[in-house]
Amino acid sequence: MKLIKLNATLSTNDYLKALVKTGVDCTGTVVIAHDQTQGRGQHGNHWYSKAGESLTFSLYRRFEQHPEVFPFMPQMVVALAIKKQLDALQIPAVSIKWPNDIMSYQKKIGGILIENIWSGGKPVHRVIGFGLNVNNDLPEELPRANSLKQITGKVYDLEELAMRIAGQIYTYFDDFRVVDQLQWYEQYLNALFKGGQAASFRIANGAPFTALVKGVTPEGDLELLLEDDSVHLYAVKAIEMIY
Repeated sequence: MKLIKLNATLSTNDYLKALVKTGVDCTGTVVIAHDQTQGRGQHGNHWYSKAGESLTFSLYRRFEQHPEVFPFMPQMVVALAIKKQLDALQIPAVSIKWPNDIMSYQKKIGGILIENIWSGGKPVHRVIGFGLNVNNDLPEELPRANSLKQITGKVYDLEELAMRIAGQIYTYFDDFRVVDQLQWYEQYLNALFKGGQAASFRIANGAPFTALVKGVTPEGDLELLLEDDSVHLYAVKAIEMIY
């Protein structure tokens, strides 16, 4: 892997996207920032990070969306790779909260942002960003968040951790075969936060309601079983889990 270390940047994803668009071969490239000042999550949500304590990095992977590949598969592969490395570090109760959060027990420890660069009408270039709360102490106004240090009491080397996780992501993409994608899909569903359990949800500014988390479709929609036994699908950002 090729490592680019930045002292400060607005966004590692934006930095790497700009590099890709210049025509530079970014295969195997990992961009890590000591301080990311305008990190964001899914659909532009702000990602909290603290300089020198949070892990913020991006990597590049060419992954063409062939018709036979599940549309949500790149997100599944990345999430499973991150979970594997956190499991190896013995971070307890790691799960994947749809659509892009990494959890430990009931609290968020990390988030994924995959952005596409299109070519020939297809999303060919993938810039994969990941933020992880590592050595920081989260403020009281973020009660649903946690860090590795707060969970284990250990202090981690950010660069080493970034390379471990990035290496696992690259390995999983290299290992991916369309013929085996049902196995990847099953692993993702088994790792799903609140999978098979009742949880509270809210649509826009509507009243909360309870539903059973049945799973996530190959297209990336959340599948819920409502109290009237009907099954509904919800696209990303159409619904919020209350936890």
